[in-house]
Amino acid sequence: MFEIESAKIVLLGSFNPYIISPEWLKERSIWTPSDVRRNLGGGARDGAQFRGDGTEWIVTAERLVIASVTTDCGLLVDGLLAVLPHTPLSAVLSSFAFAITPSDSNAETTHDIFDAIRARTPRGFDAELLRWGVVLHRDQTRIDLTFVSGEQGVTVAVNHRRTARTANEARQAGNKFIGDRDVSEQLIRDMARPSA
Repeated sequence: MFEIESAKIVLLGSFNPYIISPEWLKERSIWTPSDVRRNLGGGARDGAQFRGDGTEWIVTAERLVIASVTTDCGLLVDGLLAVLPHTPLSAVLSSFAFAITPSDSNAETTHDIFDAIRARTPRGFDAELLRWGVVLHRDQTRIDLTFVSGEQGVTVAVNHRRTARTANEARQAGNKFIGDRDVSEQLIRDMARPSA
């Protein structure tokens, strides 16, 4: 029904874009892609951006983002923070975006939740894009779900946020990345199910 469009893990804290590079990661056996492309442009304060083998890294002074739908980004976080255990941190986010498969598009854009919202749209206005969301909490994790319906179909964003003040806490949060993806898919199935 839904297929994953993007998956990423975000570490909020203090990072040095001059240190974290493809070469540095490879020397420490954290990330060893067969081919690396760097995003050029921007100044040093914009951070470093590079990608390879379906994984993208963005490193700025305030955050580190690792994005991939094929790689366990949590394992990369674990390897990185094992080498940099004194990194100042504040939170870890696992973020996923899903899209409706084209064959089911008509069924999902007329889901009863969106029908209810359209029915409440004041006369004389068209609801081109509908967005609704919910914030859930479980096991000290904040989970934000946002459903969007429009002409292009339905997309769902699911973000899991955990406080992580130490590298050890961030490693534990990162190791939940695949589980977070599974929870996200289950939440979407449960919440997208038409009510009886």
